[in-house]
Amino acid sequence: MALHDNDLVDDMFNTLMETIHSAFADVRRGEGISLHEAIAIDDYHPLAAQQAARAKDTDTHWQDVPCDTIWRCESALSFLDADGFRYYLPAFMCCGLRALEADDGRGNLLIDTCQFHLLHEPQTSLRHAQPANIAGHYEFSAAQCEVISQFLAATTLDDDVPTLEAVTAWRVFADSLNKL
Repeated sequence: MALHDNDLVDDMFNTLMETIHSAFADVRRGEGISLHEAIAIDDYHPLAAQQAARAKDTDTHWQDVPCDTIWRCESALSFLDADGFRYYLPAFMCCGLRALEADDGRGNLLIDTCQFHLLHEPQTSLRHAQPANIAGHYEFSAAQCEVISQFLAATTLDDDVPTLEAVTAWRVFADSLNKL
């Protein structure tokens, strides 16, 4: 993904980040898997080590998770449960967008990670993944589905037909929720 640094892109990303903050404002992790705990799971650490890793994550609001922590735990989305995923996803999206704005070359990794998890339903091909199933699994609200749709549309520059179809499916799904 290569985006040009211009005022229009900056404004779009700033507006998108504000919308992410609004849609996910009240999301809490609760008992969901934390970032460091997810990395310990990924590394096959025993339960005691996973619990010790969880203790490193003292944040109570996703907005307080530093981007440096997101970068150190960039593979965590794959190992989070639904509560942890819903909690950390907006932090991943915002950190990825900030990195794209800074043009430091790191934003693509977080953006790609978010896109992968939002477009691929487990054990289903990209062409057959259903946004309703993904949204239902993570219990996304209508507002969260809308902002996810906006995020995918703004960050997907891939000309791969299945990817574009999957992004379009999110738009159609989010629109259908807005009509309810």
